[in-house]
Amino acid sequence: MHLARRALNGRCRMRGWRGHAVSTSPLFRASAQLQRQRRRHLHEVFSNSHKESHLGKLDELGRDRYANASLEKAGAPGVMKSLSWCKSLLLQREDLDQDDEVRLLDIGSCNNALESELTTTERHQLRITAVDVCPRHDSVWQCDFLQLQVLPRHKRAIREGRQLVGLPAESFHACLLSMVLHHWPQEVQRQALDTVHRLLVREGQLLVVENRAWDSTACLSHAGFALEQQRRFGGCSLRGLALRASEPAERAAFVARRRAKCVPCNMLGCLAQFQLSTQAGAEWHSPLIRAHSHSQTRRCPFLFDLCSSAGQTRPW
Repeated sequence: MHLARRALNGRCRMRGWRGHAVSTSPLFRASAQLQRQRRRHLHEVFSNSHKESHLGKLDELGRDRYANASLEKAGAPGVMKSLSWCKSLLLQREDLDQDDEVRLLDIGSCNNALESELTTTERHQLRITAVDVCPRHDSVWQCDFLQLQVLPRHKRAIREGRQLVGLPAESFHACLLSMVLHHWPQEVQRQALDTVHRLLVREGQLLVVENRAWDSTACLSHAGFALEQQRRFGGCSLRGLALRASEPAERAAFVARRRAKCVPCNMLGCLAQFQLSTQAGAEWHSPLIRAHSHSQTRRCPFLFDLCSSAGQTRPW
């Protein structure tokens, strides 16, 4: 970026990005330095709180520190812009009828900032379930998302007082992760995104708001999310990502291999191949075999569903 110095009204300024004048006065530099220090402090508070909560060591003082930091962060201009962008995307979904209600899971929303921005009419269109490890607002459920149980479809959510323990699979149209992922290491991000994918309906929407420096977008595609659009918010270092839930890459590759291998064959050939997998360590599913033994000629996808090449039972 080319910077051209110039004198303006006796003060030293430089011409910055897109021609905006950027002050280089000592007062401006000190203010910018204080802002950076404050952002680092907030990041440390959030990261330490997540670690302590996961280990069961977060005390009352730590909860108050976390809640106050969350309230300060939610009021930042950049975060307010990102919430407005998320709201507009959620209320303009084309895959739902006008009278349908959008069910949103807001993860890491200590003060439920998004719902506070909704009008009365919009609250009937967008139903928000907000969760956080240290909730400050009464509408937010206490929940360690990394410990959340994903229940079978059509089951009721499990609650213990103000704590949310389990949610049914495919129960949300959209999920919001605002300034959450960068507090976790990559393997934990993958775990959280896998849980999100299971909680979303088919082709559900994931909204991510993160710093531009966050560089773990590979976790999103690995978890089965395809990028639809992204937005950079002016005047801050935040960006928004709108993604659509698709089939996870690993499972899609497995299904492709299964379909390539699965050709019409007789039942004896199926049983022989299944027995070889069993000898390699797979579990013997004799009831399933007996249920299919009446057929002499049929396709055999259930064999590849049950066993991998290593002889282990597949989870799907």
